Amino acid sequence: MRAKRSAKFLLILALLGLARQGFGQQNNKLNYVNPFIGTSKSNVPTKWGNNGGTYPGAVAPSGAVQLTPETSLTGNRGYDYADSSIYYFSCFNHLSGFPFGASGRFFIMPVGKQDNFEDGAYSRPFLHRNERAHPGFYSVVFDDDGTLAEATATLRTGLFRFTFKAKQAPRIFIGDTGELLQQSKRSLHFSNGHTVVNLGADVEGIKPVKGGWLLSFPADPNHQQIIGIQLSASSVSFAGAQNNLDKEIGGANFDEVCLQTSREWAKKLAVIEVRDNSEQNKTVFYTALYHSLLIPWVIEDADGQYAGADGKIQQKSGRHQYGGFSPWDTFRSLNPLLTLLYPEKENDVILSMLDVYKQTGHLPTETMTGNHAIAIIVDTYLKGVAGFDKEFAYKAMKSNIMEAPFVQNDMQLYNENGYIPYTRS
Repeated sequence: MRAKRSAKFLLILALLGLARQGFGQQNNKLNYVNPFIGTSKSNVPTKWGNNGGTYPGAVAPSGAVQLTPETSLTGNRGYDYADSSIYYFSCFNHLSGFPFGASGRFFIMPVGKQDNFEDGAYSRPFLHRNERAHPGFYSVVFDDDGTLAEATATLRTGLFRFTFKAKQAPRIFIGDTGELLQQSKRSLHFSNGHTVVNLGADVEGIKPVKGGWLLSFPADPNHQQIIGIQLSASSVSFAGAQNNLDKEIGGANFDEVCLQTSREWAKKLAVIEVRDNSEQNKTVFYTALYHSLLIPWVIEDADGQYAGADGKIQQKSGRHQYGGFSPWDTFRSLNPLLTLLYPEKENDVILSMLDVYKQTGHLPTETMTGNHAIAIIVDTYLKGVAGFDKEFAYKAMKSNIMEAPFVQNDMQLYNENGYIPYTRS
């Protein structure tokens, strides 16, 4: 029976493979993606709140860098479409679709003419008609002085392009950084995540402020100024982050990087062709498909190295090493979808989960109840994606059932009581 089911799913995967080849040459689906979907509150209150948790910022498929604006620092943290001012752009750790998934870490913000700057109090007004977002790109014009902020990203790097008006001395805030180690007038290292920031112009001054640093650049009385920022982080070293920038950006400019990332998104979205006369239905579908490729994200550097769950330097096991797992949330539909549409990614996800077991003695879990990595591995295997050691996977799953993971004690509670109390949720 299991062999018949596996054969059926293999046939489905084969058909989907043919679909990818055929539809890849047809019209791309980028125009149907609306990154602003899910960025406002819903009318359905839940235990976890009612914010959509999505973000409109620039990100590549499975990208480790997500450059997105944050409009709220309390309550519904992150980006809320109902707001009309932006505090800063955050660059990493955005869990799309989760409560507060639009909030992240490591902040960057172009600062206007206002003399007094204070992180958490300073924000800049904008109008949605001056805001643009599509896969791999985000831009906004600030109402106070017309500064243009643009963002794009690759798998492991992010790029900002800030355009300041003539006669305005450009200033840029960088926060949530940890220690600053200035390498030159155009290269800054920050201890938070081994983050490297390369500037497109010589920095004139660096002033410590609440929450970070305020960079200043000389004014040009006759021309607008464009300040570019390239950034990458590494769990291994500053050299790893710089290598990410060298390998993925190199000598390419902002527009070239943005175009390449858009092409990558077009290929990913071409796996399904929706035949529907409703433009709205297509927008809903392709935006959801776009969102499905934001987590898990790649965690290895361009050279394949990453810091494992045991804190030791490891080498990737598959094509990519993944992190940002949330099995309790993703086992129901996201992982089964990845198995069908993007089996290469799902196989790497399983390899990455098994690596967590090798490094810690347990599969990825959460503070939520249950061992949902087991369901993910079994579902993936039964659907014919099994480019991993089956016996080792069985050992890992059995261990996660028989021995309680260190972050929770569900199995211990079940063995003691015959049930898991409702307070474990």
